[in-house]
Amino acid sequence: MMPEGTRHEKSKGEKPAPKGVQFGPRSTGDAAAKAGAQARQARAGKLSANVNTGPEAQPGPEEDDSEEEKARVGPLMPTGTAEPDELPEPGKELEEKAVTAIGLDPKGSRMITGGLEGTLKFFDFHGMSEAKDAFRSVEPVVGKMVHAVSFSPTGGQVSRTRREEKSVLAGCFWEMELKAEVEQGRCVMAQAVVVTGNCTGSVAQEFILDILQKLGMPKKQAKEITRDPCNSRPLLECNGNGTIVSIVLLGEQLSGEIPKELGQLQLLQRLELAKNRLSGEIPEELGQLHSLWNLNLDQNQLSGKIPKQLSHLQSLEILRLGQNQLSGEIPNELSQLQSLQELDLAQNQLSGDIPKELGRLQSLRMLQLAQNQLSGEIPKELGQIHLLEELVLSQNQLSGKIPKELGKLHLLIILLLHQNRLNGKIPKELSQLQSLSLLLLHENKLSGQIPKELSQIHSLTKLNLAHNRLSGQIPTELGQLQSLKGLHLARNQLHGDLKEIIFNSTHLKSLDLSFNKLSGEPVFWLPLKELEELDFSHNRLTGSILKLVTPFCSMSPAGMSLQQLRLNHNKLSGELPPCLMQFTNLQLLALNNNHFSGAIPEVLAPELVVLALHKNYFTDHLPKGLEDLEHLGVLTLHENMFMGAIPHLNLTTPCIDNSRFSVQGWSCSMLKVDFWVCDHQFLRTVFGPHMFQHIVSNCPGWCDACQSGTANITFHRNRLSGNIPSSINRTDVLGLSIMGNMLGNGREVNASWILPEEKQPFLYYSPKVWNSHTQLLGGMYVLFFGMTVFSWPLRQKCLQTYRGLCVGQAALVVASNLAVLKAAGSAVVLACPLLLFFWRNAGYYAAAPPLWNIFAANFEADHGVDSAVVSCWCTMAFVFRTMIASMPKRSCSPATAFAKDSLQERLLRVVAWVCWFGIVFICSLPSILFAFSQSLPAHNSIPLSDLVLQWFNSLAPYLNVLIDMVLSAPVSKKYAAFTGIKADRLLMTFRLFSAWLLALLTTVVLDENCLSGWKWTWTVCQVGSPNHQNFNWAVFGEEILNTDQDICGSTDAWWSDGRCSRAIIGNLTPFLLKKLMVRATLQPLTLLMFWHCSKLDMPRDDLQGRHLKLFGRWRRTTGSLVPLQQLSLLTTHMEMLIVWAPLVPFLGFAILAAALANLFMFDAGLWSFQVTLPTDEMNRGAAISTSYLRFALVVGSFFQLWYAFGTQLFGRYALLASHIMVIGPWAKHFLPVDLVRRHFWTEHQTVSDVQVIEMAIQLDQEANAS
Repeated sequence: MMPEGTRHEKSKGEKPAPKGVQFGPRSTGDAAAKAGAQARQARAGKLSANVNTGPEAQPGPEEDDSEEEKARVGPLMPTGTAEPDELPEPGKELEEKAVTAIGLDPKGSRMITGGLEGTLKFFDFHGMSEAKDAFRSVEPVVGKMVHAVSFSPTGGQVSRTRREEKSVLAGCFWEMELKAEVEQGRCVMAQAVVVTGNCTGSVAQEFILDILQKLGMPKKQAKEITRDPCNSRPLLECNGNGTIVSIVLLGEQLSGEIPKELGQLQLLQRLELAKNRLSGEIPEELGQLHSLWNLNLDQNQLSGKIPKQLSHLQSLEILRLGQNQLSGEIPNELSQLQSLQELDLAQNQLSGDIPKELGRLQSLRMLQLAQNQLSGEIPKELGQIHLLEELVLSQNQLSGKIPKELGKLHLLIILLLHQNRLNGKIPKELSQLQSLSLLLLHENKLSGQIPKELSQIHSLTKLNLAHNRLSGQIPTELGQLQSLKGLHLARNQLHGDLKEIIFNSTHLKSLDLSFNKLSGEPVFWLPLKELEELDFSHNRLTGSILKLVTPFCSMSPAGMSLQQLRLNHNKLSGELPPCLMQFTNLQLLALNNNHFSGAIPEVLAPELVVLALHKNYFTDHLPKGLEDLEHLGVLTLHENMFMGAIPHLNLTTPCIDNSRFSVQGWSCSMLKVDFWVCDHQFLRTVFGPHMFQHIVSNCPGWCDACQSGTANITFHRNRLSGNIPSSINRTDVLGLSIMGNMLGNGREVNASWILPEEKQPFLYYSPKVWNSHTQLLGGMYVLFFGMTVFSWPLRQKCLQTYRGLCVGQAALVVASNLAVLKAAGSAVVLACPLLLFFWRNAGYYAAAPPLWNIFAANFEADHGVDSAVVSCWCTMAFVFRTMIASMPKRSCSPATAFAKDSLQERLLRVVAWVCWFGIVFICSLPSILFAFSQSLPAHNSIPLSDLVLQWFNSLAPYLNVLIDMVLSAPVSKKYAAFTGIKADRLLMTFRLFSAWLLALLTTVVLDENCLSGWKWTWTVCQVGSPNHQNFNWAVFGEEILNTDQDICGSTDAWWSDGRCSRAIIGNLTPFLLKKLMVRATLQPLTLLMFWHCSKLDMPRDDLQGRHLKLFGRWRRTTGSLVPLQQLSLLTTHMEMLIVWAPLVPFLGFAILAAALANLFMFDAGLWSFQVTLPTDEMNRGAAISTSYLRFALVVGSFFQLWYAFGTQLFGRYALLASHIMVIGPWAKHFLPVDLVRRHFWTEHQTVSDVQVIEMAIQLDQEANAS
């Protein structure tokens, strides 16, 4: 040993030996620490002196090692051992690297060898692979042969400190010295010596601090831990020797990467870094942790592939890498982990097949591979893992059949294969899984029947086979599983009678058989006291629900545990049992899309949140109990027959659990049972953050996670009327109420909960409707008074003038006019009882505009009154048909009577008529625009302002009459001259479409109660608009309202429920009345004004007649007096009388007034203004068309039948039989044609034109004299 001073001089400039780590019990006391330091310094100095001396260096005085030192260092080699003369130069490769020294640790678990090249290799017998490779190698002496190696007596592992480099093994730091003796320039001895130290040394602190910081731990926190790592439990744990054996950093919000230096902690047994934000790849160096039994890295952001080196961890029992972003395939090498009990790789991006080699893991109890992109078939080798208790392969892309070998897993408790692409039948062998509790196979492509053998799994608590292609009947044995809590068979093709299945599962909490083809009447033979959710929706169930509800009604409290009942989308009928609305715990009741009828029982269910009754046939007033429901958040009543006013509701934000939600087999109700309370931290730990969010969003009632939002209500398409409540407890309400009802009182809607998009003036009883109706009523009263005063004198004058003397075409016009007057008078007489009946039973809408109460639009069916109405309609049809049959026949020349057109001429005529319809459509735009303006919303996609729409609505009747006066006749004549079609036919068609037919068709297309075409221009119905998605309502996947179908579309029964026919009558009548009033008042006054400003022209010939011209120069102002126009106008009046008088009695008065005004103007024109009628062929052949009147009779009869069957009038079949008898060709055999002809049609004879002029002069002179 060198002197003290020499040692210090030699070691000067070298890095002092750092304090090592004691591998074993810590040294206590300063004396022990000082002794250890002195020993290390002595050895370091001696080693440095001997090695650096060179070949000529003389060995120093030999010092005897103490017994303690020998014990620690180990035995030395004998000095006489033969040594090779020369070692290879440093860096020179050896062909054979022979082992020259070997040593074992005291425990016999590890071995160290030394070789010719100076390298020490470490072997671990427990973790040794088949290749028998060293797990670590060091080179303490560069290029020098190792003569001897040994471990310290305490069993410490050997590491190099040739250059005083530090290393970490088994969780502690230490230094190693090489004891070497050199004789004559040759190294004769080399021995590894562990230097004692302290686990809390600065080197250990720096290493642990470096690892923690790389993991992403804040530096301050990392320093706190590294002050005393072994006292940082539970984050770090050490064994009795001070070695770190456990690192648990769960949920520490680490955001770094996993350092590869962790692979040096070779005695580490537990590494849990889950629930952080670690990224990067999993280091391959973790495969060096041969003592590790728990590796938990789940719920991070790790990427890359799973290292194959993890297969070296032969002690590993738990491997959790789930909920990351790992990709690639599952390594086959994992099958070498024979101690593995839990393997969780779920919720990653793994792809490829499931390795069949996993079937070798005989110790495995849990296999979690869910929510990846795995494909291929399920390996049948998995059936060899006999200890397996949990097999979760759900939410992948697995295909093929379910292996029947899985039936050999007799200890299996959980089998989750849902949300894959599995096909084929369900293996019967699964019935051998007698320990199975959860069997989830839903959302696959499984087919065939449900094996009845599944009923042998008596431990089964949850069976979900939903959303497959299963067919056949439901095995009755399934209803006898006593442990069953959830049975979900929805969305299959199951059929059969539901009442044949007896559900006797006393613990059943959830039963879902929706979206199948089950039929029959729903029946529960036994009460299920624990049942909370029952779903029979979307089937073909019929009959009443009394037998289904009665067992629940007999419980105390009523309904027991039942919280959600879905029977929607079936064909159930009848009235609701009163006790149904009294269930104590009922939260959701969905009965929509059925055939239920009658009144709703009083609602006394205090917990009700969702009540869906839309698309049924419920009637009567809404129950008052709705006002007392404190938790009501969704109320859908649209498309029923509710009447009366909207009650004041107490709405709130809906908060209810989703009965169709399931997470790993747990529904919301089962979560309540198994977990009691919704502990957010615990659930996030169990299910992970992603699934936890699903639990909170689908089970808000249980988790107290109800968020503030809007309440949802629908009242549209009912019979509701009256005032609209100004508020419904809150303003954040999303709903529809006005459309298809008669809400309002003639004032502007000021309810805060009505959407601005729905406040269209034509949708409710608005001020616009009120003003229109009051003006029409006032005008009708004035018109009625004037008709009463002037009708009789005018009729007497006409009869005195033309009695017994017919004056050419004038006689035909007068006779036809008088016939129309008689027909209108008869219709008025027959319509007076109808007016009384309609007014007496005006109750379809409790509060309607004034005019609606005096015609059929607001008539409420009543058996006694119905019969009287039907009798009046039958009588009027009989009278009209007799009048048509009694009309004089038109005379035609033989040339035209027997002319036969060729096929080409007929085709040309068809084309000509089609073109004429186009011209008529353009000229009839005022009629169309009136209906359009009645329906077009204010917020529309067409660039039309509200002012323009108001102009259209107000001016349409006047424009229609003006176009008829100015354009109809000239256009018809010119088109007749061009095509050869008779002008009177063209003109009658023009007036038929312009008068009412196009307006009727437009109303059918646009009205809300018909085809709802007005919504085509509504911004809400424009796909992509901000408001389009506002009306797509769903309660946990169950669609309640669809914008395109329920809002923007028409109802399927628009033609059969009576709403459309009522709407046509109600909306078209004001237009017809306005037109007739204009013809009866404004048109005559305007014509008289123009006639006084006109002069008679000199006729070119007798065929053209003599007319008045404005100021004697401009166009004729008496064109409306010619027979062509007169007879076509009278035909139009008769058509309107036949079609509308039975439905709108007031219209008979208006037609009578218009006919009287027309007769007055005709008389004034001929006798006061000396107008003579033309006698050309076009006017001579004009007459009232019987074919057009027969068409009008058919249309009127069809409309009456449509109304009668839609409103379910009593006697509608008698009306059908009567119309068939009257309209058919056989009616002429029993109609009193001759009698009606004598009383309605005046006989006349043709005289010469000279006689006409003479008689006109004579009558004029008599009139002046008188």
